[in-house]
Amino acid sequence: MSPVPPGGTGTDAFKQSASLISVAERAGYERYWVAEHHGIGHRNAGSAPEVLIAHLATLTSRIRVGSGAVLVDKYRPYKVADTFRVLHAMFPGRIDLGVGRGSGPPPVEAALGGADDYDDDPRFAALAAATALMGYREQLAELLAWLSHDFPPEHPFAAYPLSPGVAGGPQPWLLGSSAESAVLAGQLGMRYCFAAFLNPRDAPSVLSIYRSAFRPSSGGAVPYAMLAVSAVCAPTDEEADLLRAGAELHSRRVADRDPAVDLPLPTPARALAELGHVPAPVAVKPGHWPRHLSGSPERVREQLALIGAESGAQELMICDLVGDHTARLRSYELLAGRPV
Repeated sequence: MSPVPPGGTGTDAFKQSASLISVAERAGYERYWVAEHHGIGHRNAGSAPEVLIAHLATLTSRIRVGSGAVLVDKYRPYKVADTFRVLHAMFPGRIDLGVGRGSGPPPVEAALGGADDYDDDPRFAALAAATALMGYREQLAELLAWLSHDFPPEHPFAAYPLSPGVAGGPQPWLLGSSAESAVLAGQLGMRYCFAAFLNPRDAPSVLSIYRSAFRPSSGGAVPYAMLAVSAVCAPTDEEADLLRAGAELHSRRVADRDPAVDLPLPTPARALAELGHVPAPVAVKPGHWPRHLSGSPERVREQLALIGAESGAQELMICDLVGDHTARLRSYELLAGRPV
């Protein structure tokens, strides 16, 4: 994500994303993904991941850069594939195309969907009619076909390969937080990333469903799963638990439908004041994972190892909700065990 810092702007958010990816590359991380969000107030600046990916890839030389995720149900598959094909040509072997679907306020939904007459209908029926033309599964299948140029010979798109003509392509992933997305990723033979920070309880069973549903394709011969986990590190468990206050406050605001959820992340001190208490230590147990992890590097690494072992995920991706950028950078350094 590109969260807007306390008292900052979208420009500050992008500058912080640039500094974080530099730290991540030097610390040895393999991937850095940016999200797509619309209609969420002033909390996040990341509404065009393809633009930010190009900038971040220019600043780095090794780490893979990708989207987590492009909301592919809002666009034509050709345009998404074309854009990421160009990114791959600019940065060969380093671009991930993570796709998913999301929702937003009706005006934003209608604008992204390309409807021309949504202002005339308060219920935005035109949007529903437009998006009903193509189901999500069909959109994904067409996207993959464009990326691999794998249309049947009789298909009208078969004669029109994407430009530029370079070998390989971006690595496609499907992102989700439900069994339905796992089944779809498996049936299409895609790599799959599960949002454990949204739905930790179901993560092991959903990844099992994904592996059972997997069918080999041009995207991969075997299932490959990743979990996205919310975690923060600090030199001591106590300090890390304090930093987790921002994530806990955000979860409470979402549950309470608090309008403040669309404001920039508060500083850890402000989050602690709003919560009214220090977040209690968390523990990972079989069948029970907390939504947000925190602790010293040793504690968090142990928790992540348990999560990886129970789920069978090949990779873990770390996300955070920390309103102190210096502490955020330090967290990733400590977790990697490689100060930079």
